[in-house]
Parts: sequence; structure tokens; C-alpha cells
Amino acid sequence: MKRLLQTLLGISLLAAIASADTDSFTFKNNTGQDANDLHIEWSRGVKVTKNDKFGKYTDTEKSRSDFSKGEVKNGDSCEVTVTYDGTDPKVKSFYWTKDGKNIGNGSLKNDMSGVSMSSTDGLTTVTLSTAAGTIRTYLPQDIRAGDTISGTVIMTPDPTNQNPGSTLTGTVVELGNSKHNSKNTTLIAGIGAVALTQLIFRDSGGNKIGSCEIPIGNSNLPPIDPSKIIIGQSGHPLTVPFNGDPSKPITASVGNTQVPVLAGTPRNLVLGTPNGVTGLVDININCDGETTDLKAGMINLKLSAPKTTLMKGEQTQLHVEVSGLQGLPESAFPIPIRIENTTPSIVRIADSTDPTVVYLQFNRADMNANGVAEKVVMLQSEMTGAFLLNGSVEKGKCGATRTILKIEKLAKGGNEKDGYTVIVRRDTWIGTCRLDKGHGGSHTYSWKKDKGGEDEVSTFKTKKERDDFYKSMEEAKAKIEAEMK
Repeated sequence: MKRLLQTLLGISLLAAIASADTDSFTFKNNTGQDANDLHIEWSRGVKVTKNDKFGKYTDTEKSRSDFSKGEVKNGDSCEVTVTYDGTDPKVKSFYWTKDGKNIGNGSLKNDMSGVSMSSTDGLTTVTLSTAAGTIRTYLPQDIRAGDTISGTVIMTPDPTNQNPGSTLTGTVVELGNSKHNSKNTTLIAGIGAVALTQLIFRDSGGNKIGSCEIPIGNSNLPPIDPSKIIIGQSGHPLTVPFNGDPSKPITASVGNTQVPVLAGTPRNLVLGTPNGVTGLVDININCDGETTDLKAGMINLKLSAPKTTLMKGEQTQLHVEVSGLQGLPESAFPIPIRIENTTPSIVRIADSTDPTVVYLQFNRADMNANGVAEKVVMLQSEMTGAFLLNGSVEKGKCGATRTILKIEKLAKGGNEKDGYTVIVRRDTWIGTCRLDKGHGGSHTYSWKKDKGGEDEVSTFKTKKERDDFYKSMEEAKAKIEAEMK
């Protein structure tokens, strides 16, 4: 069981894990002096969204951040949160100044830690990287206000760490009403009536060394349809329905193999799954003596290409092979597969309107006698280099759209002589449903401004007429904004 847990949590998943678009970094002042400025050089361009020590922040270059109008005492830390698109940013260097004078460069090995977050397969993974090692916290992706949840904390010391004062021993992970230490791997937490909660990491002295905001009730994961068979990818986390208390002792098995419960809510459990288990398998869950039996279709997904380095203008075929389809009932099909191109500057997916992603469907008729099916995706090289694509079992997004004219400007003025006026500007916004294809219930939209409108001036003879119209526009504005939430 322990070996399986380590294998499951240590493998490089083939699933198309979207890079976290928000990271937090903690910078420690070990200069021996109090500092009133911090200067950071990043490996790529980032946008700083907040910090906890400085009142002023400037970008002198795309990959450089300068902080001032604050103070970080010797031995204290500053936490910086950034957003970005694409590859995770790294800190190339940083240094502290006092009254404009450099008082010491930070050590990337000992004076900083970084926090990153990603969500996939129903699991949210928060990773804290420090000089002493790595702490990974696995939480359910679907957390709602009032939930009691379970998660898993894995602490992995860095074998190359030569600093005896830098250790993971005594590190505490805080979430909701829970404080978890390194003595066990299971995290149990109660979530209050909040929209966000913080996952906080503290060292043995109680000092905050990193944190990450966890959204509550905003995962937009569609509910599991109990009438359909669960489809999962061998060796990847699997979300299964659950109706119970995740804080109670829970054991689970997939096939004949006992597997770890990585995270849970009163509605779902996220299980680790062993490599190599395919086909129609039995799942058994035992929660404090009460058992539940389920079935799941487990598949293997393999991507291959004759060449993984192309010259500019060259084409190649990406072979997408799905195995383990034998024995699956008709209701399991079609099997949805998402292929993501993580190197769009090198290659594009030739058969897709989106050069970075394509969705495939595997039907029963596609498989051979051994339960294996294969499809081919053409790739076109944009420039010379090596490329990388990932595959996952995923339905793809619904993609339904809706257009709204949102009132962005509303003002009233005028006088009795010239007439009373109301100025309204309506901008066009387009919403795209971000739920999975085939979801139940209403659409949930992500909104993006399409184009701005022009000011419309309405003139009225009396102040009452103007005020009545203005009030109706206020009500319309509030209604539209409520619909867009």
C-alpha cells in the first residue's frame, strides 16, 4: 500500500494537467538587517497580484519586479503572488535593499520557497518547494462551504540538502479548522461558510513559509451520473461517487489492489489507481464498516510518433492508442480523449480548429479483438525543435455561447433649461460554457469582453422622468451582473 501510494503520487501523469496560472513565492530576509525594498528577477514575464509587505510595486522589465514602501525585518519573510500564462515561472535571483543600498543577495537554495497549484482528475494539488524538500497536498477539486473534507499530505525531503537547519520536520499544514503535522499523511478539515480559504504552510517555529488560496464552491465539476459507468485512466486519480463522512476511516480497492484515498468530500472520493489494471473492474469502498461496490472502465492511453523532433515545415503522425476496452458495456462508449499540445510554438495540430487541443471519440466499432483502438492526428511543424503532447480521458468543454449587452457606464445629469439626461454605454460580452460536454442542468459561463459600445444619451423634460429611467437602468444593470456571476 505504501509503495503504491508513493508510485501514484510520484509519477509524471500523462493527463493534460493545465499549468497553474497562479503561484506564490516566499522570500526570506537573512541579510542581518531590516530591508525596505525587494528586487526579483524572474525566468519569464509575470504579473504580480499581491504581496504582504510592500505598498508599492513596479515592473521595470517584463521579468523583473521591484517592491518598495514597506519593511521586512531580518529573519522575516515576504510572500509574493503572481499570475502568468504557460510555463511556470522560476526565480532567477533576488536581493534586498535598505535606503537604496544593496544589503544582500537572497539564496535560492535556503532563503525562499514557492507554492504552485493545479487541478485535474477531480484533484487539486498544492506543492510547496523549499530548500529542505517538497510538500504536496492533495485536496478534492469540488469543495463546498460547510464540507468536511479529507486530503493527503506527502513530505519528500531533498536528499541533496546540506543545511542541517533546513528540515521538513515539524512543518505544519493549515486548512480551515485543521492543523496537520508530518506525523501522518491524512488531512481532515472542516470548511466554513466562505468563498475562499487559505492553505498555509508553517515551519517548526510557526513562521509562515507559504500559502495558497483554495476556491470554495467554484470547481464547476459536473455531478457524476450514477446511471453511467465511470471511465478512468490506469495509474491516474479516479473520482467515484460517495455518500458519507470522509473524516471516518476509509479503505478502497480497484480490482484486487488496495489503493489510497487521496481526497474526499461528502459527495465524492478521489482514489489512486494502480498501473496496468484495465477493462471492467470492481471498486470496493469501506467507510467505517459500511461497504459500497461500484464498477469502472479503466483504460490505458498511449501516445507515440515516428519522430519527436521536426524540421520547420515537416509533418508527422501522432498515434493515439487506447487499450483496455474489452468487456466495457455499450453505455461506456464513446470514450472521450483530449489531446493537448504543450509546445504550440513548435508544432500545431493540423486536424483541429484549435492548434493546441483536439478531442477524439473512441467507439466500440473502433476497437480490435484485443480491446485496442487507435486514431491518428496529423502534426505540422511551425519551427525546428522537439514537441510534447499530453493525453487524458476528458469529455471536453460544452462550449455553448451566450452574448450579453452589459451596462458598463451609467450616469445622470442635465438641468431644467437644457433637459435632464441619462448616459448609458453597453459593451458586448460573450460567455462560453466551461462545464464538460453532456453536463446536466444550466450552463455555467466564463465571460470575456468582445467589444465596447458607444455612449447613448437620453434626454427628458422632467427630473422625475430622468430619475425613473435611471432607476430602471440600475435595475437592469444589477440583473445582468447577477446573471453573469
